[in-house]
Amino acid sequence: MQNYIQFKYTLNMPLGPDVPVRVLAPKQQPFTDSEISASELSNIFNHDWVMVGRAGSIPNPGDYFTAFMGQRPIIIIRQRDGSILSLANYCLHRYVQLLEGSGSAKCIVCPYHCWAYDLSGALINVTDKTGFCTEDIEGKTLETLNTDEYLGYVFVSMRDDLPPVTERLKCLTRIFENFELEHYEDRHVVHEEIWNANWKLIYQNFIESYHTTYTHKQSIGPANPTDAVEYGPMGDPHLRFTAILISLSMRLISTIHA
Repeated sequence: MQNYIQFKYTLNMPLGPDVPVRVLAPKQQPFTDSEISASELSNIFNHDWVMVGRAGSIPNPGDYFTAFMGQRPIIIIRQRDGSILSLANYCLHRYVQLLEGSGSAKCIVCPYHCWAYDLSGALINVTDKTGFCTEDIEGKTLETLNTDEYLGYVFVSMRDDLPPVTERLKCLTRIFENFELEHYEDRHVVHEEIWNANWKLIYQNFIESYHTTYTHKQSIGPANPTDAVEYGPMGDPHLRFTAILISLSMRLISTIHA
């Protein structure tokens, strides 16, 4: 008869002392703690630039796509003068979400009471104005967010006092020159999912290239160099080349969950 030792390992228990730290998974608390999640919402998504998509995906006036700034829904829409504007994606009347997904519009119409806004977010029509005071509806506009473009990527911020993205990432400009990212043509299929997970799990899954050779054997696995998992040269503080390249190539649209 064989004698078995009961395996009592739990996910929060450290492994044996002989296991090198560099091979261990991160601690779970940063991915599950609600206070940490709330802190990240405030200190990251409310206080810095967030890349939301490609400018080339909205080439014409009225073209738009939607995204989230943390838990706040936003609209990124091409203006008639060719500029790009980011707007709060909720009606000023009952806070109903105005647009979903992506598409093109001549104006933005609320699906609830049909309040209409022009491409800049200005309120241009209120159905049945009876009962509304003039000061309640005239001159009103959707909240706008600070918007910038860098190498064809659209960045949005809740703040209006940040240095431009070009200045923030100027240390990386020389590295990106040979890629000519600003000349990329946007030819892609959009597949959107909402993951019930902390945002870092999604991000780290995409920059963790070690698994692609083995998990994705029938697609990108054969073309994946195994040394892609190594860090590249440093750029902007706290950002590395490998992570930046991949984060610029993905659009994080899901809400953040603890």
